[in-house]
Amino acid sequence: MKHLLLCLLAVIFSTALKASVLPITGPTSVCIGSYITLSDATSGGLWSSSSPAIATVGSSTGVVFGVFAGSVTITYTVGASYATYAITVNPIPSPITGPSSLCLGTSAMISSSTPGGVWSISPTTIISIAPLTGLMTGVSVGTATITYVVSSCFVTHTVTVLPSPAPIAGATSICVGGSTTLTDATPGGTWVSSTPGIATITSGGVTTGGAVGIASISYVISTGCAATTTVTVTASTVTLYSVTGGGAYCAGGAGVPVGLAGSQVGVNYQLYNGGSPVGSPVAGTGSAISFGSITTAGTYSVIANPGTSCATTMTGSAVVSVDPLPTVYTVTGGGHYCLGGTGLVIGLSNSDIGVNYQLYNGTIMVGSPVAGTGSGISFGSMTAAGTYTVLAINTLTGCVSNMAGSALVVVDPLPVVHSVTGGGSYCSGGTGLHIGLSSSDVGVNYQLFLGSSAVGAPIAGSGASIDFGLITVAGTYTVVATNATTSCANNMTGSATITIATVTTPTVSISATPGTTVCPGTTVNCIASYTSAGTSPTFAWTLNGAAVATGPTYSLVPITGDVVGVTITSSDPCASPATATTTVVMTVGVPTVTATASTSCGGFTTLTAAGAVSYSWSPSTSLGCSSCSSTSAAPTSTTIYTVTGTDGFGCSGNASVTVDANRISGYITYTGSSTDTFKVWLVQFNPSDSSILALDSTYSCMVGGTNPYYEFMDAAAGNYLVKAQLLGTTPGTSSYIPTYSLSTPNWYSATGLTHAAATDTMHINMVYGTVPPGPGFISGYVVSGAGRGTSGEVPEPDMIIYLLDATTGAPITYTYTDAAGLYSFTGLGYGSYRIAPEDYKYYTTVSDVIVLDATNSSKSAVGFKKHTTFGNITPYAVENVAAVVGYNLSVFPNPVTSELTISWPDHISGTTASVSITDMSGRVAFINDVDLSSVSVPGTTQLNLTGIPNGIYHLVIKANSLYYTSKLVVAH
Repeated sequence: MKHLLLCLLAVIFSTALKASVLPITGPTSVCIGSYITLSDATSGGLWSSSSPAIATVGSSTGVVFGVFAGSVTITYTVGASYATYAITVNPIPSPITGPSSLCLGTSAMISSSTPGGVWSISPTTIISIAPLTGLMTGVSVGTATITYVVSSCFVTHTVTVLPSPAPIAGATSICVGGSTTLTDATPGGTWVSSTPGIATITSGGVTTGGAVGIASISYVISTGCAATTTVTVTASTVTLYSVTGGGAYCAGGAGVPVGLAGSQVGVNYQLYNGGSPVGSPVAGTGSAISFGSITTAGTYSVIANPGTSCATTMTGSAVVSVDPLPTVYTVTGGGHYCLGGTGLVIGLSNSDIGVNYQLYNGTIMVGSPVAGTGSGISFGSMTAAGTYTVLAINTLTGCVSNMAGSALVVVDPLPVVHSVTGGGSYCSGGTGLHIGLSSSDVGVNYQLFLGSSAVGAPIAGSGASIDFGLITVAGTYTVVATNATTSCANNMTGSATITIATVTTPTVSISATPGTTVCPGTTVNCIASYTSAGTSPTFAWTLNGAAVATGPTYSLVPITGDVVGVTITSSDPCASPATATTTVVMTVGVPTVTATASTSCGGFTTLTAAGAVSYSWSPSTSLGCSSCSSTSAAPTSTTIYTVTGTDGFGCSGNASVTVDANRISGYITYTGSSTDTFKVWLVQFNPSDSSILALDSTYSCMVGGTNPYYEFMDAAAGNYLVKAQLLGTTPGTSSYIPTYSLSTPNWYSATGLTHAAATDTMHINMVYGTVPPGPGFISGYVVSGAGRGTSGEVPEPDMIIYLLDATTGAPITYTYTDAAGLYSFTGLGYGSYRIAPEDYKYYTTVSDVIVLDATNSSKSAVGFKKHTTFGNITPYAVENVAAVVGYNLSVFPNPVTSELTISWPDHISGTTASVSITDMSGRVAFINDVDLSSVSVPGTTQLNLTGIPNGIYHLVIKANSLYYTSKLVVAH
């Protein structure tokens, strides 16, 4: 009966399966770029997505891949029946923003523009963080990784906690004007006051109160972290009053008073000269007080309650200075002088800077005061008769002194003036001309002069006219009369000029500025000059034979072939001939300027101009020299350069040249020879899906003999990567490894650039790999195919294969697969290695660790498959791994081809278990929750893993009383 009932139930259940499709099970969300697997107990169906742009699904596998944030419906169809399942594709949270360093004991916020996430940190001993707000606090020195998770998708950020100085020690309360010394046990720091107006601090920590208030004092060490304390500055109860009086007085005076503008009863006030007390303290009266007249020079201040803990310095100070009297010097000069002369000089034997000296004639001031120079001074020539004295006045202090002595000035009369007679012009070879004086006086001697030279002996006056005889030497003659008693001399009025005319031939010359060759439209100033052509020549200008102007100058604007002439006519009756003529031909010149451009290694363009004498380039942007005939140009955008060339005559011409700056270029850093050559590839790609759009290559050149430089000109706008390979290296040996920008062997971790139309720079720092020598050997193969272990895979030739250090992950060397898809590494030292193929657009799962030692010195058949469907490269041929058991839980088979079975222990009945599978880079490949209330325990659960690419993964199973982890190998 029991068996009959079971059969009946089976028939009913089978009929139900044919009639409808069972519900879909699996996760309800997936991150962009991640996979989940859905399952349905009804077999034979096909999977489809309502929006592949949001999420794709394997038609036969149920593997869902998140493409774009949003919601999508997954349908499982069997015949005419189907089941649907809603999936949410969650975006990766936006990058974390905030500080990358934090001082110990301080707090700061970090954030992500994606809301609704939870913050966590590892390790928790370095930094504590608020899970919902992102407020982080430095707990201990070190570096921690912060993770922000939104709907199971996450981003990370690294923060370093820097050391902070020890707490500040020392008294933190002082009075205004008081001081305290602060200390910090951490050496090498710097003291800073937030409010120097309240409290200042020296480099030694001495803090002085400046005003009432609270100042923040910080001690900053080299990490930038600081310890902080506050210093409170309080005021004393003494009221501040201003110091009064002071000033300057002249030596020998009574001094000046010093006091205080106010005072308080019960407060004593002490006067100080510098740091020394003056007299006894004066008791306050409630009003202004005086310390008497002060005769000692100095700066006086007042302190209330001197000697107490809060002694208060009154406001301001009084400066007392004693001004000396001017030094006494002797008056000099004076005597007799002739009437009409310049007078007699009166001076002072010495003088001082800063003192004015006033001259007096009797009691009347003469002229303005004369400033002292530090040496003797002169008041000039005095023409008025009298007795002269000097008074000295200090310009700063007003102190005065009478100078010693005096000077007497006496005025003697001049001889009477008479007229000079005679003179004229005569021809060369004549007897000369008479020169005389119209009258004369007894007691006066008269001397004839030619210029400054005396002619003959003086003639004594007789009371009548006198004659100096016939004069034959040409020149202008004058007469000076001298009193025989007083020696006063006087010039007689007028003069007599004798000229000697000679027969000469006049000549004329013409000058044109700037020269005889000029620029178009230039105004040329023509100037005529003459010699031996008389005293008043006339000028007549001609242009191409036609009269145009008169006078010594003429201006014209030459056009072409102008002939300018000038004729002069002499008014000298002795000139023979009386006229002279000259001409000049002017031509017009224009320079023909050329400009050329030539490129050179390093992205520089040499601009060369010719056809002129001087040059000016425009614009001057990115030019090595804007005024050279040859210059280097390195503009960051395409630029048209115009050169203006000027010839020796000032004429100018222009030429232009275009410099193309649409380039992607950079330098390659490595150590090598000047004969080395690099091949550089330019890869244009779409960063949203890593698709390759274009590929170009070039060869490097050497700048300066040792700096490789590459350049791609006129690349289309887009996103680019660059990759360089040193040519001539031997794969499998210690050498430079093909390297992407900035310094990585992997395309997906390379730094890209967005290029428009200007110059963009991307340098490459070559990665060097060192092969440890030894007897070790590793070989394998790479095939390509759709990716689930089916037949028909084809060898993948010419794929680059990296040998990695298993500990550091750094590349050691590289090789390429041959036509059969095979590769090998030989001569390896004992150690731990990994194998990593590399290809554009494909993400690689590296091999498991390969250990070479004396027992196992070789490893073969390390294979990989290039999956065109999933866009990745995974290990292909794997070794069997025995099933592992923990917590009475079993997971098998391992390796798994399609379904993974979990055997549950009985003690977790009724709970929910989380199952997650991540690849070796930490990316989630599968995640699911299993409701164990529906599992008869002990019992089993089957998980469909057909959508997970081949590779090595990390399996984690978690429940309330269970945590299970194991390596899992997927090999379809």
